[in-house]
Amino acid sequence: MSSKDQEILRLQAELARLQAEVANLQEENIVLQQKSSALSQKGLEKDRKIVEMDKTIESMQATIDSLQIEEPEKQTFVIAPLPEMIIPKGMASESLLADILIDKYVYHLPFYRVIQKYKELGVLLSDSTIGDWFNAVCSRLRPLYDRLRERIMSSDYIQVDESTLPVIDNEKHRAVKGYIWAVRDAVCGDVYFHYDIGSRDGDTARKLIGGYRGTIQTDGYEVYEAYEGAPSKRMIGCWAHTRRKFVEALDEDKKHASEALVYIGKLYGIEKEMQEAGLDYDVIQKRRQEESYKIIQEFENWMNSVSGCFTPKSRMGKALVYTYTLLPRLSRYVLDGRYNIDNNGVENAIRPLAIGRSYTHSSAAVRHMKLMFDRGWRTHSEESLQKRILASYYQLLDATTGYYLSNGG
Repeated sequence: MSSKDQEILRLQAELARLQAEVANLQEENIVLQQKSSALSQKGLEKDRKIVEMDKTIESMQATIDSLQIEEPEKQTFVIAPLPEMIIPKGMASESLLADILIDKYVYHLPFYRVIQKYKELGVLLSDSTIGDWFNAVCSRLRPLYDRLRERIMSSDYIQVDESTLPVIDNEKHRAVKGYIWAVRDAVCGDVYFHYDIGSRDGDTARKLIGGYRGTIQTDGYEVYEAYEGAPSKRMIGCWAHTRRKFVEALDEDKKHASEALVYIGKLYGIEKEMQEAGLDYDVIQKRRQEESYKIIQEFENWMNSVSGCFTPKSRMGKALVYTYTLLPRLSRYVLDGRYNIDNNGVENAIRPLAIGRSYTHSSAAVRHMKLMFDRGWRTHSEESLQKRILASYYQLLDATTGYYLSNGG
């Protein structure tokens, strides 16, 4: 390479650096202009510096042009632009960002352990850096989460449940028990999570299902009572929760608790037979109404006959009160062959969260957790997660609606 070519390369590199610096100064100047007049002096200084650098850039470009004109047959060296990054002007690749998310939400490593892992590999990351990356990626994924939630809430049959997580309370300077909610499309299996400052109260339930129209399957948590008989809503119960109540009563009264479990076992036996036979929904509905509903009626008669044998505070008494109160909801699964006998589908979706209960989470981490544990993100494949992050980012840039719906949610 001739000395002239080397000079052109040096000038082009310096030119690119100056252009980038001018762009940064212009951005900073815009910010200063938006702030108070007390900062106007700084803005003027930056304006002067930008003008001077523009003159330098023009001079350098003229020099490069003159060198190239002397030998026009020579090819100009062009520096390719950097590939677009998930974090603009950031140095973190999609592979690194995917690895951080996998460590936190698949392997449940707190950030200080992630930082230590990279330190042992010779990469030094600060708390603030990894936190900024984390927040930036989650903000990019937010439209996917919103679209997933929109799709699930358009289903005519959902399951809802909530689970506990230890969350750091910055005011109390200690960990407190928070709740994260899960909503599952019981037809296709998609799941999204909702976190409302750790709340489990009726207002949070109202935000989730207040405007929903369709069938809602839940456990016996009292906040759902408000929607029993509500227009455009059909509430159905969970026989798995009912069964647990009688299992807990076995130590207190094995005879009666076992009798109750026999009735419930018959219901599950019918479900198992139909599942193994691969029956369609219409056949399932018909058999439930002909066989399962009769067993439920027999079970109700049995509860009436033994209810006077137990005090309301005994385990058996609590199991009977719980079941009898919810019996209308527990019976409604026979109305549609698509309905599940229990709420285990959404409970299984929440189960991965239990691994992370051994350490506390910041409120921000729990807010972002909902983005990671839906059906489309719950995967152990780093390659798959990388592809999803990249696909979501570039599709979001191009989509006219601002939304992107990936395959599987």
